[in-house]
Amino acid sequence: MAVRMQWQVPMVSRRWEAEDGGRRGTIVAVHGVSGTSWDFHAVAPVWAEAGWRVLAPDLPGFGYSPWHPEARYRFTELADALAEYLAGVGPGPIVYVGHSMAGRLGVWVAAHYPGRVARLVLVDAGPGAGPGSPRVRERVRSWPESGSREALYEQYRGLYRAESDSVYEARMAEYLEPLGDGRARIRRDPRVKEHIFPAPVSEGGPDLWGAWGKVSVPVLLIRGGRSDMLTDEIVERMQGEHPGMKVEVLPGIGHNVPSEAPAALAEQVLAFLNQ
Repeated sequence: MAVRMQWQVPMVSRRWEAEDGGRRGTIVAVHGVSGTSWDFHAVAPVWAEAGWRVLAPDLPGFGYSPWHPEARYRFTELADALAEYLAGVGPGPIVYVGHSMAGRLGVWVAAHYPGRVARLVLVDAGPGAGPGSPRVRERVRSWPESGSREALYEQYRGLYRAESDSVYEARMAEYLEPLGDGRARIRRDPRVKEHIFPAPVSEGGPDLWGAWGKVSVPVLLIRGGRSDMLTDEIVERMQGEHPGMKVEVLPGIGHNVPSEAPAALAEQVLAFLNQ
């Protein structure tokens, strides 16, 4: 199976596909605010073997993608960039898989850019925010962007405690950019955290519930059973406004589903696509 990096303005993508190519279409898997395209390294090959071409982009300002000169990292600006990216993916149906913040971006794109995605998979994400959202926002805004590699390594270890030491080492090799003298920085524009979290609707922020009401494609929601990023009330409202939405709960799993349960994530998505 060929895996290669390719430049696609304004995002860099990882690509997986079997020898016969993506005969079933394309899965575009997008990371959250604390991740990169590497988050899908364990699940993408499974989807590729099942006949899908898989693209995992680094959002603008994240990973290996360029930093925007004007720091256009607001929620709707990233959604517009994703819509542009999806328009260039090529022929065939596109399945959008978004973890965390990227799931919310997917809701916006599906609502405001009809036809860009054929199916939508929300990985522990939705138009409403559970009690865990302020905690994540505070962590992103307060944790240092650079420092000693050892300190950064230890700081982030708790977020990925389910990973073996070797897998976590590989993650951090991608996530940290060496600066010399034992120092490193996160592969993310420091200005991202100033702009990415949307303001409330009452303050002019994007109306995600309004967008949710416009989503017409089939939707799968995969929840981490231990996660507090959504509530039962949010999910019930989502189902009430999109009665066909399928919900799968992964018992014992937290918010970082691609890290904690890659096999279950891969399996649930394929089951949804095979319906």
